[in-house]
Amino acid sequence: DDLMYQGIRTGTLVVSKTTASVTLTNLNQIYDGTARSVGHVSVPSGLSVLLTYDGHAWAPTNVGSYTVIGTINETDYSGGATGTLEVAKANQAINFPNIGNQRQTNVVGLAATAGSGFDVSFAVGSGPAQITDGTNLSFTGWGVVSVWATQAGDANWNPASRVTNTFWVSDESLFILGTNRLMIANGEPAAVVKGTDFGSVPVNTTLTNRFAVTNNGETMCVIHSWTTNGT
Repeated sequence: DDLMYQGIRTGTLVVSKTTASVTLTNLNQIYDGTARSVGHVSVPSGLSVLLTYDGHAWAPTNVGSYTVIGTINETDYSGGATGTLEVAKANQAINFPNIGNQRQTNVVGLAATAGSGFDVSFAVGSGPAQITDGTNLSFTGWGVVSVWATQAGDANWNPASRVTNTFWVSDESLFILGTNRLMIANGEPAAVVKGTDFGSVPVNTTLTNRFAVTNNGETMCVIHSWTTNGT
C-alpha cells in the first residue's frame, strides 16, 4: 500500500486453543445399584467436559476399578485428565424380629430382611430345635434356643453381620411342684417369684393365682392356673 511500490503475500493466521485444566472428583464411591458418575472441576470454570469410563460414555454400576478420562469439549480450550474410579462393596444389615418364648409344640415361620434385598439364611446356633424347608423352625425338646440369621453377600454386597435370636422353649409337663418352688424335669431348680405362698391346698384344687417361674433371674414362663395333685 505505497505510491512507489507494489507487492502481495498470502498467509494463514492460526489462533490455537488455550490449554485448560481438569480435575476429576468423587473417584471413590460405594455401590448402591445406580450408575456411579464422577464429578469434574475445570479452570477456567464452567467448561464442558466429556467423560468416558473404560472407553464407554456411560457410568458403571457394579463394584470394580474403571479408568476415567475427562476431555474438555470447547472451541477455544483444550485439555483433560485421567483418573481411576473405585466402586467398593456396600454394607448390609439384617432385620430379624424377636421370636419370643415358645412352647415345644409350636412351629415358627422364620422371617428376616437384608439391606441388599437378598434372601436371608437361617440356622440353629444352639438348643433343641431344627429348621426344615429353610424357614420352618420346630423344637425337639425344651430349653434355650438360639437361631442365626445370615446373608453372604455377593460381588456388590459385603456379608451381613450375623444376627442371633435367643429365646426359651418350655413345656408345661416339665414343671414339677416342690416345696415352695417348681423343679424342671431334669432337676434344675426354677424358683417361684418371691412372695408366692402355696399354703395348704386340697388335692385336685385348681388355683388361678398368677406367678412367674424364673431360672437364674430369667423369666421362663408365667403360670396363670394350676391344679394340685397331692404331692
